[in-house]
Amino acid sequence: MKYTLLLIIAAWAFAGCSKSNPESQPEPEIIKPADTSLTGRLNLKITDKENLVLTKKLFEDSKGNYVIEGKKSGKHWIGCFDKNGNEIVVRSYTDDPGVFTSTGGSVVPVMNNKYPLIKEVNNFICLIRQVYPDSTIYDPGFYLEDFTKINLTEKKIKSEYNNIYGEGSYIQDVTPWYKGFYRISRFRDFRFNPKPYLTSIFDESGKMVAEFNTFYGPDNNMSGYLAVSEDSFVCIRYGGGGALLRAWNYEATHLYYEKLIFSYKVSDEGVKINSMKLINDVIEIDVTLTEANGDRASRLVKVDPATGKVL
Repeated sequence: MKYTLLLIIAAWAFAGCSKSNPESQPEPEIIKPADTSLTGRLNLKITDKENLVLTKKLFEDSKGNYVIEGKKSGKHWIGCFDKNGNEIVVRSYTDDPGVFTSTGGSVVPVMNNKYPLIKEVNNFICLIRQVYPDSTIYDPGFYLEDFTKINLTEKKIKSEYNNIYGEGSYIQDVTPWYKGFYRISRFRDFRFNPKPYLTSIFDESGKMVAEFNTFYGPDNNMSGYLAVSEDSFVCIRYGGGGALLRAWNYEATHLYYEKLIFSYKVSDEGVKINSMKLINDVIEIDVTLTEANGDRASRLVKVDPATGKVL
């Protein structure tokens, strides 16, 4: 009997020891899923998130700043953030149209955005946005062009709208010009054949200082522009076995000089200007000449920008 009692007591003691103390159990680790959203991945610190839906990252500049696209209360929205996700500047495009009215009077909903050009120019980020109507309802022969400049220094976003109908002119490129100036090159579709149409020069503040017609103007068939001073630029025109360097004032109304800078035996199509740079007050022109048999030769031509003399 005593032996049986001892067995029962031992079993109770063993059972008591085998039970774990709830207070001594560690809390289970909760692993949160990674935030794969734009906000999470880029650690974006957005000031006003109300009715805002982010859609995609459009661009990252040389300093690591991000340009983000979204919609706020149903309207187009752009935000710029630094590499740490801090908000630099945002803009809600409340003036974006909700519908298009065609030349025939049809009202068509706006549906599609395209970005043919996003680039860093001087102290701003340039975005060319083309806003199209819903092509399932109407075959668009027109669109709205939005030229947006994100000024990182002044922390401002400015947009300019332009309606493009049929053969209207559109922005082909935006490039640095001279000491903070920049150039906007417009093309025009002549029966689906895009050609240079208009060149506009702007100073650092965005004020236009010159504009000239590049389709009928002095640089038609030219192969490059280069600003050489605050009021003059040069361009190359070639034909008949020789390349001419022309220097013009910004309005392209006065030709300062026209000089032959090199001759060639290939056809005009075999001449390719790779680059034109102003280095230490000397124009350096990198050119490749391609013979009819495919042989290529490279040349570096140096020119005095004041006189057009080959150095």
